[in-house]
Amino acid sequence: MWSVSPSSRTGTAPGRSGGPRGVGMPQKDGSTYVASDHEFTGWLTRRPSVRGLRDQDWIYLDSCWTGGVYGGNAGAFSNWAASVPPVPDPLADIPIAQVVANGTRKRVRAGDRAIAYSQATPHSPVWFAVYTDARGRPGRLLEFWPEPRDAELADLARTAGLHSGPGPVPRDVLDRTLRLVRALRHAFGPGVGPAFAPGIGQDPSYDDLLRGIGALELMRQNDPHLNDMGPFTLELFQRAALANLRDHGGGVRPPDVGAYRDLLARAAGASPGTRLTDFVRVPFLAMVTQRTRNFRDLRAAAIQVLRLDPGATVGPAEISRFYWAQVKSAEWFSSLPDVHTTALVALHLPAPDPSKRAELGWLATRAIAAGRDPYNVVELAAFHLEELGALDARTLTHDAHGRPNGRNWGATDRRTARGGRRTPRPRPRTPRPRRGEDGRRTRCPPVRRQRDAVERVAAERVAVERPSARRAPAPAVRRRPGHRPDHLGAQGHGRARPFWSHRAGLTVRHPRYAGHSCRRRLVPHAPVRPAPDAAADPGRGLDEPGGSDGRGGPGAGRGRSRHIRHGRG
Repeated sequence: MWSVSPSSRTGTAPGRSGGPRGVGMPQKDGSTYVASDHEFTGWLTRRPSVRGLRDQDWIYLDSCWTGGVYGGNAGAFSNWAASVPPVPDPLADIPIAQVVANGTRKRVRAGDRAIAYSQATPHSPVWFAVYTDARGRPGRLLEFWPEPRDAELADLARTAGLHSGPGPVPRDVLDRTLRLVRALRHAFGPGVGPAFAPGIGQDPSYDDLLRGIGALELMRQNDPHLNDMGPFTLELFQRAALANLRDHGGGVRPPDVGAYRDLLARAAGASPGTRLTDFVRVPFLAMVTQRTRNFRDLRAAAIQVLRLDPGATVGPAEISRFYWAQVKSAEWFSSLPDVHTTALVALHLPAPDPSKRAELGWLATRAIAAGRDPYNVVELAAFHLEELGALDARTLTHDAHGRPNGRNWGATDRRTARGGRRTPRPRPRTPRPRRGEDGRRTRCPPVRRQRDAVERVAAERVAVERPSARRAPAPAVRRRPGHRPDHLGAQGHGRARPFWSHRAGLTVRHPRYAGHSCRRRLVPHAPVRPAPDAAADPGRGLDEPGGSDGRGGPGAGRGRSRHIRHGRG
């Protein structure tokens, strides 16, 4: 169960399956109980082997997903290659591994996706493997150091300038200080500053960094353009560093550790009362704030864009998500080299339509809020198909055992029009034969397409380019094991259409069609990342996301492993 290697004094917990929401704990009766992060941490802290670890020892969590934190319904899957959305606010939500580090007061290493140990031979080194997702995005082995407790946070709050005087530090100030500590760790790594655990040294420059980021937080509070748009976020920190780098001779490039240090050093020397939008030039922030305040019903707009329940509470966290989704959408919109072509593909239009600019902007805003990447036009168009109902339960097809195995976007039984049960109606056809690798004649299976949108040329381009981008969010599919073949068929007008398996998410891997690939590239590449000083308004002329131009409102493939050479010693 739990063991400690005598040679390395490194604790490991082998054999436990994990997920973003909990760790599977085997029970005496043979069942498995999924323990929450705090339950799992409590179990570890009671183990004599954990209590016997030295201050300098590490804990390795050999449970999948425990090093990552994800948004949405990330726990509703079992596919190791599932593409799950990122967490909206990584300064508020932390992974299981960080909770373990906080509870045990030990440093922890864990993978943010499915993991495994492997050896080429019994005597070769052990490799720690972290799997990619179906889109080829690699997993990572991450380190987590204990976070400060309340007494330590109180001292840090005074160092940061968020509190003065000998009295107790209010709870909200402690929470804000913890967000700043986490932001510094995201920028400089988990080892920056005190380890908040015995036996580990401290970065001598940490107090200066903390004063600088505390000054940024006070600037945000003093700024009328930002003080009611949610708390300090990584998005704000990153854009401030990028603008400071650009305006002080560093050029336009992603900020590195040096850029963050320069920003914080300059912020620490700023005059009291400085506003953040005067300190750094980020044009979208004030523009989006003004637009957000102009909504007739801000709560309804946030619920619609964030896909919340109608009765959900809209507090500072939700307003922050809504605000930053709009900022990112404005940045993306300003980067588009050809708005009309992007709208043609993303909105599945039959022809370019200049009146769809606002609809395109709000589509990107909703996609960003859902954790999608609008810079990938295929992913954006897939999100639009999802809004049209392409992933609704009524489009699912099932195998002989009643398990979901695909989608039917073609014709349906006439009972659908009368409100009856939606039943797929087969449309047999004989596709054009082609030759496989073995020289035998083979066929591309048909793709059934949705008549109202998918039959259009733009929708076909999306389907051909990246099926994993379209199908990754489907909950019914991402619960299927990664080794089970699952495919989307195609049926076209007079010719065969491409077909793909979700195993690797690119080409066919089905015994009947082995050795034959039907993949084609028809979609233009996504636009480049935005210039930091560009300005545009994706919602110009549209004051509500549900207006005349707006729309109301894991599984993919089997991943590949990314090996990190790592011996147990």
